[in-house]
Amino acid sequence: PVNEEIYNHFKIYGRNEIPESEGLSNLFDTTARETLEAVWDRYCRCSAFELVEITHEQEPWRMAYEERRDIRNSEIQRYFQSTY
Repeated sequence: PVNEEIYNHFKIYGRNEIPESEGLSNLFDTTARETLEAVWDRYCRCSAFELVEITHEQEPWRMAYEERRDIRNSEIQRYFQSTY
């Protein structure tokens, strides 16, 4: 799933690594930070193709695809918080 605002912010890096200065150090919400760290720990070694395959099996993506709509941030948050 792609959040358009986040995608547009980071697309300048293309296929290159995003500098650490752009990362979690700028995130002050503890819950969001912990969730992102758990997701990173689980998926950081996956290729782009593997990530596509994984997300297409997850409930937020499947529901949005079936209903032909965008994935809601609240659905992503609920899914990952319940999973991690």
